[in-house]
Amino acid sequence: MMTRTVVVALAGATSLLFRTGEVAPSPSATRMVSFVVSPSLKDVAVAVYDSERPVIFYNPALMAGFTPEMRTFFFAHEYGHLAFHHTRAAVLRLPPAGRDSLLQKRELEADCFAARELAPIDRAAVNAAARFFSRMGSRQTDHEHPTGAQRAARILACLPS
Repeated sequence: MMTRTVVVALAGATSLLFRTGEVAPSPSATRMVSFVVSPSLKDVAVAVYDSERPVIFYNPALMAGFTPEMRTFFFAHEYGHLAFHHTRAAVLRLPPAGRDSLLQKRELEADCFAARELAPIDRAAVNAAARFFSRMGSRQTDHEHPTGAQRAARILACLPS
């Protein structure tokens, strides 16, 4: 497992994302975010919020299967989880029936964050994500994620005027 730490500001962090999904140091950085390569990860990327050391784990093989615009959107989405302090610990205390609903709500929040943050600087990434999820229609990647149609609708609804 390889770890690479970069400095980013969680507020407005996605403005530092480049097409490759890499981030650049920011002089206004307030926190360190570690990026950890995790080839065994079943998802493209997962953010783990910790007030001292937020981490984004990502699977480079899965990530490579997407366009640069989609990689940018996925990283921005993970920054959304960090910005909202999403943790699984709080979710695991819920009854099973409520877990999926809350996890899906959080996915939509992170999508909205990504759309709002990226739209002014990389509208192509937002449009690519909306198209990608729209093509999924009523399918879900798993029970913790909303349908593609729900995600596409949320992304479009969150675009700045």
